[in-house]
Amino acid sequence: MWTTNTYEETINIYRDYVEKRLDKVDLELSLKDILIRIEILKRNFTKRQSNIVLFIYTFSIKIYKEKALIPNMQDFELCGVNKNKIKSELEKLVEMNVIDWDRGSQEFRLKDPQDWNAPYHYGYNENRLQELLKINIADEEGFTITL
Repeated sequence: MWTTNTYEETINIYRDYVEKRLDKVDLELSLKDILIRIEILKRNFTKRQSNIVLFIYTFSIKIYKEKALIPNMQDFELCGVNKNKIKSELEKLVEMNVIDWDRGSQEFRLKDPQDWNAPYHYGYNENRLQELLKINIADEEGFTITL
């Protein structure tokens, strides 16, 4: 019952927000959204790092914002990263050029994926990734892409 109520409340909050912002959706931010999701799949992040990146992504790009405001380090426990480990993980992501962290305002921004220095995982294959992207876009009615 609690999970259902929380889920419905989240949907209602997000629906209201999206309806109010829909006319202000920035094409560049939408493109960045796609690029970041693809880049996350390519990289060999630890589980903690992946959770942090997705957490920041959820409270920024996914709600049409450039930055996420996460006021307390303890808030990262919501994505499964202990408050005692978060600072060092954030510093690693800053070193890998994945995020900007404004320590004064506690704002976090995902940097341009082209600039990330995080290693690729062993199964990454750029050609196949591009093929899959084209296959799936071409599968959409009204789009043709030369494979």
